[in-house]
Amino acid sequence: MPLGRKAGFMRRICWLYTAPLGCLLALWGNFHAPGAAEPFLRGDVDESSRLEITDALRIFQFLFQGGGGISCQDAADVDDNGAIEIADGISLLNYLFRQGSPPPAPFPDCGNDPSDDALGCDRHEGCEFRLDIPGLNVSGEGVFFVIDRSRTMQDRRELGLAKREVVGLIKNFPEAVQFGVVFFETGVIKFPSEDKPAQATADLKTMAKDFVVSVRGGSGTCQQKGLVAALKYVDASTATRNVILYLSDGGGECAGYEEHAYLKDTLDVISRENHGRARIFTIGVMDLRSEDFLKQLAAQNGGSYLFIKG
Repeated sequence: MPLGRKAGFMRRICWLYTAPLGCLLALWGNFHAPGAAEPFLRGDVDESSRLEITDALRIFQFLFQGGGGISCQDAADVDDNGAIEIADGISLLNYLFRQGSPPPAPFPDCGNDPSDDALGCDRHEGCEFRLDIPGLNVSGEGVFFVIDRSRTMQDRRELGLAKREVVGLIKNFPEAVQFGVVFFETGVIKFPSEDKPAQATADLKTMAKDFVVSVRGGSGTCQQKGLVAALKYVDASTATRNVILYLSDGGGECAGYEEHAYLKDTLDVISRENHGRARIFTIGVMDLRSEDFLKQLAAQNGGSYLFIKG
């Protein structure tokens, strides 16, 4: 098809489906690039976990404005013919607005590509497991909890609040998640008792929840030991993305240490030992003793901080 006729055809497509948005499509293209096999949702090009007009626009932009901006090319192959083409965008628009056929698998649920083709999926955020924690954007297939059970976490039943949060999160783990739970005071207790993470099967999730519920308060706040124990789980994890969730009031009273020096040493040791292997998210629980420590621990390890007041 001559370039002029192609451009005219694309203008008609744009006006038919996206007249208010406008389009400038002038080139004809095709793109193949191999990638890693990751779960994805066919048609969800913008990785929002749903199909909408912006997904079709992403396909057109990819084809006619430089061939970039799509991290999961399998998702853009709407008709599953092994190539990203204008027909993919049109097929998606027909499905959205003209009761056309839905995309082939994986759809409407995330999954792997059943076809063997040159396209791949390096990452699809819409299909990553995300923890339901309002205020934190946490996703990963390896999830490890570090929970403060010191005396100051019992003043207003902070420990009970932290335990309820963790039990609720574990309950919703899909089986693909690997996880571990560490409680600390002067020492640590953990599930699983070995340094290898648990797989989130129904039986192991029940065992973990029973373990969390059974834990009682202690004394001392040697959080460095708890975080090191979580990093050992990370070492043994086969997950691509690992996260540590640290729940505490932020204090640090470990025998033989002055609190400020101990907290500083913990920041230095954990950030050095972690060196990007896991993102650490911190959750301050009710009456805080050192919010700065919680914020710095998260900031130095690729995570973010959240305060919950009960």
